[in-house]
Formats: sequence, C-alpha cells, structure tokens
Amino acid sequence: MDLGTGPESWGLVIADVPGKGVPAALFMALSRTLIRSSMTRNHDPAGPIREANRDIYLVSKTCMFVTLFYAILDVRKDPLFRQCRP
Repeated sequence: MDLGTGPESWGLVIADVPGKGVPAALFMALSRTLIRSSMTRNHDPAGPIREANRDIYLVSKTCMFVTLFYAILDVRKDPLFRQCRP
C-alpha cells in the first residue's frame, strides 16, 4: 500500500488477524482502512500505529486483535529499516 512516505522511502506493513472466514476478513478490512487512514496524516511510524491501535480497540466488540509489523525502508540511509513497537 502506498503510505505516502516519499520517493526515497517505502512503507511496509505486514498484518494478521485471528480466525478465518467472513468475520476475520471484515475485521482485516476495517483494520487496513484505519491503519491506512492514520498513515496519510502522519509519516512517523509510532504516531499512526498508536492512533490506529486506539481506533481498532474502540470499534472491536468481538475481542479480535491485529498483529502488525510496520517499517520504513529508506534507500538513502543505513540502517535500512526503522521499526516501531508502540
């Protein structure tokens, strides 16, 4: 997904939700939308993930959760990845 991190860097999101079938697919779609929305407003890794985590918690009524990894690959700098663990 295009995270708007700029031409010299790429955002990478890997996520998983528990379960399978329609409930898990709908929860993943909701989570993806909330994560993508929060990342369009703020490109720092911690802020958008914290915001999306809060929003997912507030709308989740089924005790479902999202396991998520978010990194920014900056082709100009070392180390290659800057990671966030909120």
